[in-house]
Amino acid sequence: MPRVAIVRPGGREDDVEWVPRSRPGEPLERRDFYIVDLAARRPIRIDAGLDPEAHLMAVQWLPDGSEWLFVALDRKHKQLDLIAANAASGEARIILTETTETSFRPLWSRPPQFYMLAGGDRFIWSSEQDGWNHLYLYDLAGNLIRRLTEGAFPVVDVLAVDEETGWVYFTAHDDRRRPYDTHLCRVGLDGAGFTRLTEAPGQHAIHMSPSMRFFLDTHSSVDRPPVTELRRADGELLRTLSRADIKAVESLGWVPPEEVTVKAADGVTASRGAFEDGFPRDHIDPIALAQLGFVVWIVDGRGTEERGRVFRDVRRFESPFDPIPDHVAALEQLGRDRSYMDLDRVGIFGVSAGGAQTLEAVFRAPDVYDVGVAIAAPVDPRDTRAGGIEPTLGLPDENPEAYRYSVLADVDRLEGKLLIMQGVADPVVTIDHTFKLVEALIEAGKPYDLLLLPDQEHLFHGPPAAYARDALRRYFLEHLMSSGSRAARQERTQPATSARPASSS
Repeated sequence: MPRVAIVRPGGREDDVEWVPRSRPGEPLERRDFYIVDLAARRPIRIDAGLDPEAHLMAVQWLPDGSEWLFVALDRKHKQLDLIAANAASGEARIILTETTETSFRPLWSRPPQFYMLAGGDRFIWSSEQDGWNHLYLYDLAGNLIRRLTEGAFPVVDVLAVDEETGWVYFTAHDDRRRPYDTHLCRVGLDGAGFTRLTEAPGQHAIHMSPSMRFFLDTHSSVDRPPVTELRRADGELLRTLSRADIKAVESLGWVPPEEVTVKAADGVTASRGAFEDGFPRDHIDPIALAQLGFVVWIVDGRGTEERGRVFRDVRRFESPFDPIPDHVAALEQLGRDRSYMDLDRVGIFGVSAGGAQTLEAVFRAPDVYDVGVAIAAPVDPRDTRAGGIEPTLGLPDENPEAYRYSVLADVDRLEGKLLIMQGVADPVVTIDHTFKLVEALIEAGKPYDLLLLPDQEHLFHGPPAAYARDALRRYFLEHLMSSGSRAARQERTQPATSARPASSS
C-alpha cells in the first residue's frame, strides 16, 4: 500500500507520520467487512466475491438480525451494489445492482438513501437512474415494487416513514423557480399524493415528532432570519414558536446578502449567485471581507451537486472541467447593473479544489482576476488521492489526456498577485504540490507570495487558522485596494486623468 510521510515539528526531534494514500491507478488499501460472533469469540469474514478495490459502506442490520446490509461501489464508480451478508456464515447475496455510463458520486460524498420499513421485507432506495435523485420501493429480493417520486428535481434526504398512514416524508429541491431551496415533501407508499408541505422560500430544517403527527420547521433565506413553526404532518401551520431577533446586528449597519440568478457561459444554463443557502450565521470570512469594503460573491456554476446528473456531469471524463468561464460570465452579468462593482479590481480565493480553481482563474483569465489566494491547491492530478480524483477523471490508463493536464501549463500567463497557503502536515494535498507550483512560477519568472503553516493539515485549525484568515484579508486589502490591482498597473502606463473609481469587488 503506497504511503506518504508527514513531518510534524517535535522539539529536538521531528515526528514522521506515515499516512496510507494511493495515487490514481495505484493499488488501493484493501478493506474487508467482518461479523464478530461474540459468543464464540470469532470473526466471520464476509465473502461477496467483490473487486478487492471496491469502496464499501455499512448500511444496517435487518430487524431480525439475520443479515447485515452494506453497499459496494467499484473502483471505476460505475457499478453500485446493495449486498446482504448472512450473520451466521458471512455468505453474501446481491440484492440489487445499478450501473452508469458516467459515474456514481463517491460514497463519502453523498451515499444512496436507504430506509428499511418496519416489517423488514421492504425498503426505500434512492437512485439517479433517470438523471434525478428519486425514491423507489423494493422488496428484499431486489424486486422493484413501485416508483415513489418523479420529476425534474432531486430528492435530498428521507426523514421519516409513517407506515400507519402510509406517508414518506423527505426533503427535496422541487421548486424549479428556486432550485436550491430545500422543502419538506411527502408522498404515499403507493406512489400517490406527492405534496410539498413547506412554502416559505429558502432552507427548511425539519424535525419530525416521534408520533409523526407534527413537525418543527425552522426556515430562513439569505435575507430573512430564521423562524421556527409548529405544523401538522399535512403542513398546516399551528403556531409560530420563535423568530430570530437580529436588532443588534442591524444596529451595526448589517446589510443582507443579495441572491441573484445568472446564466452560465453557455448562455442557457441558469446558475445561482448567493452568499449561502440560509441566513448567514457561520460564514465569517465573506462577512469580514464585506465589512472591509469588498463585494463578495459566491456562484454555483455547472458541475456542482444537487441540480441533477446532467448539471453535475458536464464534461466529465473529457478533462478537468474548467469552471472559470461560468464564473466570469456570472461576474460580467452582475457588474452590468451594479455600478459599485469595480470589475477592474477582482480577487478570488478557495481551498483544496477551490484553491486549484483560484490558480486556474489567475492563470487563464488574467484580464479578469487581479489577485488570488490559493489554499491547499492541488496542481497535478497524477499526484492526488485516488479516491478524490478517479470519480471525476476515471483511471489514468483509460483517460491519459486528462491526467497529463496540469494547471501549471498556464503559469506563464500570471499577471496579478498570488498568495499560496499550505499546511506543512497536509495528508490530502501534500506539500509537494506547493513545491511544484513554486518551481513552475520561478521558471516562468513570476513573483508570488507563500505562507507555510507548520503542523497544519488540509483544513487549518486553532491560532494558525485565524492567522491565515488575517493574512487573506491583508492580502486583498493591500493588492486590491491599492498598487496590486489591474487598474493601478494600467495607471502606471497611462495619464493620471484615467484613474479608475475607488470601489472594489
